[in-house]
Amino acid sequence: MRLFDCFLVRRDGDAGSRRPRHAARLGTLAMRLGVRLAGAFGVMTLMVVVSLTATVATAQAADPAIAFLDRVAKEAILAARSQSPSALQAVVARYADAPAIGAYALGDYRPRLEPADRDAYNAGLVRVIGRYAA
Repeated sequence: MRLFDCFLVRRDGDAGSRRPRHAARLGTLAMRLGVRLAGAFGVMTLMVVVSLTATVATAQAADPAIAFLDRVAKEAILAARSQSPSALQAVVARYADAPAIGAYALGDYRPRLEPADRDAYNAGLVRVIGRYAA
């Protein structure tokens, strides 16, 4: 008998089967138990999700970081809807870490950027982002 034969038994009780009769009962019992456990697990999962949703909503209302990100998102959405490059540039300049974005964008060429040119490069990066997003 193969390892998982008890789960492959036909329901019609095929007499020509090489599997013992108890294998069919074991497979049926396992399936019934699995369905019951899956149902109980589903109910428990639903209860956990509902309780976490209420907890997250309470935590979001009290967390200043969430309020800050909501404000940034609203400003970015308003700027994007206006389709104005200058509005998007203002949001990017205010909230984005342009030097870090620029250094990452340069990759291997970062050491070649002269320190005197960094400010102009970062300002140009903000302009490009604003124009591209508008």
